[in-house]
Amino acid sequence: MRTYPDYKRLSLPLRRHQLTHALCYASWAILSLVVGGVAMQFTNGQWHHFVHMHAAWGSINLLISGWCLYKANQLSPALSVRVTAKKEREFRRFLAVNLGLDLLYIITGLWLCMSATGAATHRALRLGFGEAICLQGMVLLSFDLVSTFASRGRYQMIVSKQRTLHRQTEAGQPVG
Repeated sequence: MRTYPDYKRLSLPLRRHQLTHALCYASWAILSLVVGGVAMQFTNGQWHHFVHMHAAWGSINLLISGWCLYKANQLSPALSVRVTAKKEREFRRFLAVNLGLDLLYIITGLWLCMSATGAATHRALRLGFGEAICLQGMVLLSFDLVSTFASRGRYQMIVSKQRTLHRQTEAGQPVG
């Protein structure tokens, strides 16, 4: 009789990581919305544009974090090793795309800051937006880098488990 391992221990860390990642994004989003929304009432010039863009990014981040929370809650706690490995690869691909976007945000923000010339109002707009986009990119880059490094060890463990199960199955040994 063939036994099957308890897969809950294998997919639960992935689910927990995805939930934590989404909650970090949601926290940043709420902070951005609250700080940006309140500060817009009390600032002008460059700082007004900075907090305006900061609040705008907060709303976008809140939508993204909501989608991530939804997807993480859809992840079943009892997946096979093969499906867990696939879900882990999907999450790592998501993080890789995010890392690229984060760098693009930083570059765009720097470009806006460097191209801030001309009239004072135009300069204030570009500097405020550029600095806010740079901040957005740097914070999200830190979130995504931490998540990428955290998922690396878990992915290697899943792939190792998958190979072990494959060898046991080929040898006709009980799995478990």
